[in-house]
Amino acid sequence: MHLFRFWSLLFICINALNLAAQRPAIELNWDFKEGGDQYFEAWIKAQKLDSNFYYLEGAEILSLRLSEGRLKQKLDYQYDSKRLAFKLPAEADDRARVYLEYKIPWEHLERSAFVSLLEPGLVLNALNMESNQGSGKLGLVFPSPADASKQWLRLNIASANDLNIEVPLDLEFQAAEGNNLVRFYRSEEPLSMHDFYLAIGSFRRFDPEEVLADLKNQELALEDQRIENFQSKHLDLLNYIAQEKDYMFTREGLLGLSEIEAATMAPSFPSLGSLDAELNQQRISLAILQEFYPDDWQFHWANWNRKALDDEKWKALLKDQYEKQDSSFLFWRFYLEDYLAQYQLAWTDTLGMQGGKDSLRLAKAKYFLKQRKSMRVQLNYRMNFREARMELYLKHRDTTQNLILEWQGEAYLKNDTLLFERINSLKANDTLFFAVPESPRAVYLNPDPYQLVFLAEERPLNFLLFDLSQRNKPQIRRRAMLNLLENAKPSLKATVIGLALDSEEKELQHLALDKVNELKPDGRARLQSTLEALAAQNEDVKLKQKAAALLRSEP
Repeated sequence: MHLFRFWSLLFICINALNLAAQRPAIELNWDFKEGGDQYFEAWIKAQKLDSNFYYLEGAEILSLRLSEGRLKQKLDYQYDSKRLAFKLPAEADDRARVYLEYKIPWEHLERSAFVSLLEPGLVLNALNMESNQGSGKLGLVFPSPADASKQWLRLNIASANDLNIEVPLDLEFQAAEGNNLVRFYRSEEPLSMHDFYLAIGSFRRFDPEEVLADLKNQELALEDQRIENFQSKHLDLLNYIAQEKDYMFTREGLLGLSEIEAATMAPSFPSLGSLDAELNQQRISLAILQEFYPDDWQFHWANWNRKALDDEKWKALLKDQYEKQDSSFLFWRFYLEDYLAQYQLAWTDTLGMQGGKDSLRLAKAKYFLKQRKSMRVQLNYRMNFREARMELYLKHRDTTQNLILEWQGEAYLKNDTLLFERINSLKANDTLFFAVPESPRAVYLNPDPYQLVFLAEERPLNFLLFDLSQRNKPQIRRRAMLNLLENAKPSLKATVIGLALDSEEKELQHLALDKVNELKPDGRARLQSTLEALAAQNEDVKLKQKAAALLRSEP
């Protein structure tokens, strides 16, 4: 390509004044070789944006550099075989361009539905040669702005002498190079790559009827290929629409949909980033749904994903959005539908059709669909010996509407364990209860798996002491220790501190050592041997130093 580059640079120098007045946004050097890899050099007049996006299909990027009169540093870029993204340095000259060197395998051109092979030569975007109505594909050979904006174009192409070229550009100059001919083209006005075409072959002169005679039979094949590619990417969505609307897609309908432009906005749920499909493909799916469901396309977007994902992934997606504190109606609609589904209920059920627990659960779902956030409920326990029942005193902030509370758990008795399960309508201040023959050693309530209600317990002292005995339930034991370390009376604190120091949990041990100075002398004396053992151990230096300091400060 050395002589080709020489002619290109010479022509640019000769036309420097003209270029300054009308500088193309994209200039391409193309060394056309029949049947082989196609090599390209492009100069792109990009903008100083966070990112510049260009479509370019099937290329192997060889180099991407800053061009300021001469080639400078390499630029970072991202490329996924379809879309190229890069950013100009902030300090770049306003006249700077991006230099891009790449190659496209001949096999990729053979596979493209928008490339028709001649013998010899090829035609790019053949449909545009007849209609010029935007039937071309972005990113075909040329880097094309992803927003399909019109650009000034220059094409410098080297090919065999006996090959003719037809392109919607003006021929400005040509030069012989052995058996090759180098031709320089430029657009009269900005051109969208949707309208671009190029024919290179052995025809004597360009005659649309002559060239298109060989292509007419390929037009239907091109359309069929476009439909096939579209269906292969969006088959699940098309099946969903067909079932929901009892609709049959025609060939013309599919062809129209295959040209639909991607949506510019996406709903907050499901999260596009959490799904497997390519981002642009997801946005096209959104645009299709907007076409068929203009009023409630967001609901159908989530509903389609619900049917396409397996239960495990769907629940993971719900959990992820919940943890992100998604407060949209769309998310809570499906989150609460998932809650109802475990009881074989759905939004189509009404309170009048159901009874008992089902009515309360439907009311609960409607309550949280309005709130779109979880509710915190304060809880205190009291044993009512006269009535032989454990009473739960509950308080929440909603003074205008009752909260539906589902609560279940177990009460540990002296020689038995009592299981209970209830669902109640709860006022802002209310008391619930369950019958029990004796004062329980402890009561444990199961957490709400959907995290709609959080119970903030104020546990009695006898419950906390029983919690300390639960060695097979470390979370319960740890929570009790933390509570008692902060709130236990002096007579009990020495015992709690001793248990924490023996727990072998570093955090609990450090917290316990911080409380030792709050003990009376007899309490400290009970911990003497434990402190000496901690001061002698070598695993945790800070723990060792803290224990040693306490021994030295003994009163």
